[in-house]
Amino acid sequence: YCLVDTGPPKEGKVRNRTLKVYNTYTPVWNETFGYPVKQGDGYGAVVNLELRDWDLVGEHDFIGHCSIDLSELAKTAYEVGEPQYLLNEWMNLLHETRSGKIKTVKGHNGKTSKVKVSFKCMPPPGGREAAARRT
Repeated sequence: YCLVDTGPPKEGKVRNRTLKVYNTYTPVWNETFGYPVKQGDGYGAVVNLELRDWDLVGEHDFIGHCSIDLSELAKTAYEVGEPQYLLNEWMNLLHETRSGKIKTVKGHNGKTSKVKVSFKCMPPPGGREAAARRT
């Protein structure tokens, strides 16, 4: 399964979890989550993904993580007033070694493990003028 959230840990932060996909090295989720991004946040639209292997007994195994900075996509959506898309982007999964080094995750076949993501950044309802009135 995959845990999805935005930005650094903070109070009230929303963290979503995909459904579990059993017995596969190539899970497909096709799930959608929405997160508000405010102009005052400096378009700090960072999405964090954490992949885990679900186990019936004991802790779920950490597989890897990646973060995607969508700041430019969010800024363009706000300025243009139309949805902006980032589709089918392959992101390397990373993990931190005991010595603190960040390395790519290798799969059962020895190749770098990746996760494919798609994003759509929506402008605020009513466009840029409405967002300016709300701030």
